[in-house]
Amino acid sequence: MLANERTITRPYIMDKSMGAAVDLDAIDLPTTNADGLPVIDLTQEQKYLFDLRGWLMIPGVLSEDEAAEMRDFALRLHNEPESFPEHERNALGGPLQRLADHPQVVGFMNEFVAYPGLSSQECYGFRQESCHLFYRSQGQGKFGPHNGSGMLRFPGDSHTYHCIPGKANAG
Repeated sequence: MLANERTITRPYIMDKSMGAAVDLDAIDLPTTNADGLPVIDLTQEQKYLFDLRGWLMIPGVLSEDEAAEMRDFALRLHNEPESFPEHERNALGGPLQRLADHPQVVGFMNEFVAYPGLSSQECYGFRQESCHLFYRSQGQGKFGPHNGSGMLRFPGDSHTYHCIPGKANAG
């Protein structure tokens, strides 16, 4: 091979299994959520903007009625938690549980955190490790999600971004 010739190779993921070649065309990510609704894949622009900014705003994901129902549930959960059955007193209770399996959310998770070796049409290739609700009042000061600037990090508290050629991945 000449120095100026390019070869295209398959991505190789190195992990605890000592790595494996990845065939991007053979990855079997879920195409529907648990309710059978089609997963909404991110556009190239959305992938670029998330990579650039570290966040993504997608207007219109929830209807005004859905957002109001979820906001009312969250406020009531904050102010009157005992008004709910015990199993719904959490950030995934009531109408909020639809956020964890929303077609747009599954599309985002498929792109950025799904592990191809675990993914199939019957199984998401990602897991939800925790869920939190943050209650803030107007004028409460700066909001620093994900430890803000990262100045004071404890050992093991890190955020990483992994790259697989041809696929965004931050899991």
